[in-house]
Amino acid sequence: MADRRNKHTDFGGAVSGSIMQSGRATSGGGYKRIVDGAGVMLYDPYLVGNFVQQAGSQSGVESGTTLGQWFEPDWWRSRGALRAIAQGRGNTWFVESPIPITEAYDPDTSKIWVLRHYRRGGLMARLLDDRYGFDRWEQTRPWREFELLQFMRSLGLPVPRVVAARVQRKGRWYRGDLLTEAIEHSDTLASRMQEGDCPEPLWREVGQLIARFHTAGIHHADLNAHNLLISPQGLWLIDFDRGRQRAVGLWCDAVLARLHRSLLKIVDQNPGIRFGDEHWAAVLRGYRDGLA
Repeated sequence: MADRRNKHTDFGGAVSGSIMQSGRATSGGGYKRIVDGAGVMLYDPYLVGNFVQQAGSQSGVESGTTLGQWFEPDWWRSRGALRAIAQGRGNTWFVESPIPITEAYDPDTSKIWVLRHYRRGGLMARLLDDRYGFDRWEQTRPWREFELLQFMRSLGLPVPRVVAARVQRKGRWYRGDLLTEAIEHSDTLASRMQEGDCPEPLWREVGQLIARFHTAGIHHADLNAHNLLISPQGLWLIDFDRGRQRAVGLWCDAVLARLHRSLLKIVDQNPGIRFGDEHWAAVLRGYRDGLA
């Protein structure tokens, strides 16, 4: 789905005592950042800029503080805006956007946001949990995923709109959070498999979707059946933590192999699911067609 947003190129200025600095995504799309103590918050001014500034000027609360509350699940819970919690490596919270709907509001914009706190997996999770080594702000996971999502949206790739990101530094470590718009009325490919609702054309579409991203040089670091969504508007990819743009190469085959392992794991856990070589062959046919 193409992104019809106006691209913001006007940055800078002070907002309610916080330091507002300029930023620009690789795509030429814009974002703003607020430096607040040992933390940095990025946000899309198209989606939340006016609301953040109005919240600061009308309530007497700094805009940076207002935006910072958006990354706290308890704040959403206190407002009655916490809609659901998804269990995974760490909790993911689904919250109702505070942005008021106006005539100028893009009708394709979702009113449900997804709040994700970055957490480690594997053995390192026991030692560091949600802490990551700090080098530069621009190299932190939330910052990189924020910029990558903006870039992919500018290419018309089907990924969620990114709302805001936060990085909190303490010494040599940092913690991070990301807010994106939910893909409403969607199911994961994993859930569709469990429901037995995966006809052959869907598998071809999965292959074609992956080919679109690979043609653009987008490397999804954890492509699995839970990160591929199916909605009435089509297929989407989510969760681009550690994703990046790179020259097309052997990593493309590795991404496909990772997805295949994910599908086979679901079958192992649910023996009644119908998925075999013919279904994976349909994925590969769609992939080749998408590259043509």
